[in-house]
This record gives sequence, C-alpha cells and structure tokens, in this order.
Amino acid sequence: MKLLIVSPKFDPVIGGGETFVLNPALLLYKAGIDVSVAAEPNAQREMKNYPFTVYEINGLSDTHLDVISASEGLSELTKQLKPDLIHVHGYLALLAIGLCGINQRVPILASIHSTPVWGERLIGMMDSFEEELSFARNVIDLARPQIITAANEVYAEAARKVVQGRVKVITVPYPVDLDSFHRQDNPVLRRKLGLTEKDILILTPSRIIERKGIREIVYALDDLPDNFYLCLPAAFSPLDKRFWDDITASDIYQRVKNRVIIPDKQFLYLDMPLLYAASDIVAMPSYYEGAPVATVEAMASGKPFIGADSQGINSFIRDNENGLLVPQKTVKELAAGIYKLAQDKELCARLSQRALAGIAYLSWDVQLRNLINIYNQLMATGETNVPADLSIPHAKTLVQ
Repeated sequence: MKLLIVSPKFDPVIGGGETFVLNPALLLYKAGIDVSVAAEPNAQREMKNYPFTVYEINGLSDTHLDVISASEGLSELTKQLKPDLIHVHGYLALLAIGLCGINQRVPILASIHSTPVWGERLIGMMDSFEEELSFARNVIDLARPQIITAANEVYAEAARKVVQGRVKVITVPYPVDLDSFHRQDNPVLRRKLGLTEKDILILTPSRIIERKGIREIVYALDDLPDNFYLCLPAAFSPLDKRFWDDITASDIYQRVKNRVIIPDKQFLYLDMPLLYAASDIVAMPSYYEGAPVATVEAMASGKPFIGADSQGINSFIRDNENGLLVPQKTVKELAAGIYKLAQDKELCARLSQRALAGIAYLSWDVQLRNLINIYNQLMATGETNVPADLSIPHAKTLVQ
C-alpha cells in the first residue's frame, strides 16, 4: 500500500489532531506500509526525525491557505508518488486536494479535527456559522472523499449534519501510546524544575487560549498553599499572546508568578510523557473540548485528573469515579478540588487506576488494526463495511 497523508499541521506543531497524524505515520511505516506526509513548511522541523518522507508544500496551511500554491504542489506530488490512498486531515487540506485535479480513482479518506460546537463553529475561521457550514459542504462536494472519520460522537454528529448522508461517517478515536505515557515519576526533571518532594506540581497541558481555562487555573494557584506549582508548557509560545499578556498583567499573576513554571523550550509530543511523569496532578478546566487527547494522555499517565464539567472532558471523566469534575469558570472550586487530590493519596490512586483501566481500548495495538482495515477495504472496493463507531469500549476489533 502506498499511502499519502496530507496534513497542513504536522510535527513539531502538536495538538490532538496533529498527534493523530504523527503516531499513525510512524506506526504504519513500522507495519511495512509505504507512507509519505505532505505538510506545511516548518523551520523547526527536523527531517532526520522521520523514517518516512515528509514533503513540505508551500501554501498548505490551516491558517493562511494559498489555494493556488497548495493545489499545484499537491498535484505535482500526487503525480510523482501515484498513491493508492490519500488520507486528508482538515477542511482546508481537503479543499487543496479537491482543487489539485487528482485522479478520482484514488480513494480519499478525510479526518476532520476542528472542534465543532453546532450552531456556533465548525472551523472557527469565518464570520458566521452559516458561512462555515456552506464552506464545509462545498469542500466535501469538491473533494468527494469516500469516508470521513471523526474522533468521537461530538465530531461525528457534526460531520453527519454537514454531509447530510452523502458520505459515510465513521467514529475513529484518537488512540494513545499507553506504554510511553504510563511512567510513574520523574525525579530528575522535578529537580531541574527546582521542586522538592514536598512540592505539588500541577500540569495543564493545553494551548494558551481562553477556552482552555488558562485564566482559571492560574488564578486557582492564588488559593493554594505556597508549595503548589503550575506548569504551563504551551506558555513558552502562547497561541493567543494578547490573552496571555492580559493574564500576566493581572495582580493575581504577579502574586503567583514565582510558582508558574514555563519551560525554556518547546515541549514536543515525545517530551510530554516525561512532563506528565514529573507532575502530581493534571488539570484541564476547559470551557469545551472536542476530542481532548491530553485528557486521555493524563488518564494513561496514572496521574489524578481534575477538569471542568465540559463537552469533551466529561465524555471521558466521570466525577469521583476516574477523576474530579468542577463547574466551568469556577476558580475556587477548581482550587478546592486540586487541594483535595493533593491531600488524599488513596483517592488519587483509586481515580487513577480506574482511569487507566477505562482507556485500554484506546491503545494503538487495538486502533491501528482498525485503521489499516479501513484503508484496505477502501482501496479494494471504494467503500467500507466498518461499523460506524469504533470508539465503544469492548467493541469488536477488526483485524486485518
């Protein structure tokens, strides 16, 4: 099988969707599949890090798509590679593929990663939901993918409303590398961060944007004892710099800034297990999420989790069963929950054990076989009889 993965964002730009691009590419290559990746150019990318070929396509961007450059670049690339299958990630990449004049006999699978809030946003780039919906439908009609995959039911429901029965939608969850993330501690990194055994490190592995609850977790630190520290790895390069500047200018931040740990380098995906291992508690007070990979990574890490009772997070976390949930945008409740976890080791152990047990079905051992099965069926017949939802725990695994 010759597979071309088209994803504007690719390592070292990492979020949930980008993680779902990087991991399959590595694992599919190890499984003997001829994998190539087409991505937006990135000056920080080290090509030597990849066993497969990464082609940088000018204009292929999720934020500033140049449709002429991107479509021309992809057209030349597909003529050169002659792929058996193209796996496209995101609406803008799908638009570029649709415009590049590719032979329609090459099956296309599309994965949509933009967090949907139906009636409010599909892509998050246009002036109104109606514009985004019209754009998404036109892109689907242009590119004509045979299958759309969605990371969970929230994404799948939105995708089904977009395609209106014209394309099959399959729920394919974002898996997690259980072996890599399940590291119990990391005293070396804690010492480098200046922490002692008595210090409590809270990790919020989220981008610096308002909806991630960054303000709330920073302000919660002000209600916690002086031996509680907060690590914000994404603050090394804030996505919303104006929002971050507003937080750092506040009186509360000035009081706690000596307990806010901002790494002096960008933490990439392969670094994150080490950071989870150095932490005591993982906190994600997001206002809403789509398919929060960081939540699953935290569950895999064996560290107790506290989050907001929000879309996406509460699809994995059940309050007082495998984590703690607090109301959105509540600083004092968030701080109280963190303090409770820090004081009750038995509670932490119970929540963490149940969290880890609950995500066994999300291992790559299970989900990679599902993905390969979808690929093979799509190449053989142009369609697939894979069940519409592969995210259900204990669902029958499809083995190729």
